[in-house]
Amino acid sequence: MADEPNLCVKGCGFYGRAEDRNMCSKCYNEFLKNEIISKSISKIHSDENDDAISESLCDQLKDLKITTNRCKDCNKKVGLTGFSCRCGNVYCSRHRLPEQHACTYDFKGAARKNLKLPLICGEKLKKIL
Repeated sequence: MADEPNLCVKGCGFYGRAEDRNMCSKCYNEFLKNEIISKSISKIHSDENDDAISESLCDQLKDLKITTNRCKDCNKKVGLTGFSCRCGNVYCSRHRLPEQHACTYDFKGAARKNLKLPLICGEKLKKIL
């Protein structure tokens, strides 16, 4: 007849299946994830030396920017409605304008850099006048 159900090999209390190495579905998924991670780590170690790996991981972590979901001034949760200012912070609707949160970004200087005026030579001025 039918096989008797076996408990999970990991000891979590659920029933396991023979197709999943006598583990429940949750334990089997964790087992597969750990196996994939261990294979990828062993492949990386065989390809490069440990110093290069640690340096590249440190560089990637430095480049990772964590986004905040709270206003910088009042610490109010903003979620998707937060306003990102050019100074690099997130603000709520009350503090979204630069004068409301004492912004340190130089808007005038940035505009002057982007503004390109034509050069006026003395000869051209004489012809106009």
